[in-house]
Amino acid sequence: MRKHTIFQNGKQEDIPFTPEEEAAEDLREAELLAKKPMEKWVLEMVATDAIMVAGLARTLEDLLDANPGVLAKKSRSFKENHSARKIIRARRVKI
Repeated sequence: MRKHTIFQNGKQEDIPFTPEEEAAEDLREAELLAKKPMEKWVLEMVATDAIMVAGLARTLEDLLDANPGVLAKKSRSFKENHSARKIIRARRVKI
């Protein structure tokens, strides 16, 4: 059982959670755990934002895919970065 630690009049006291507090804390922890995969995905996307040329908007990536002739004219590193982003985008976590 979890406990609150309080300090009062220079003394430390541990008070057990009530059943309601315990349930609320369980819910909060479950919500945090559920968000972790999405947070990881967002960090991966932000990292690829930094390497894309001229801050290419994610919506423009779809246009590049629809027009392969435009992508063919880009540098090899641009194409590799674009491919990496597509892979990461495909792994987006459903919440």
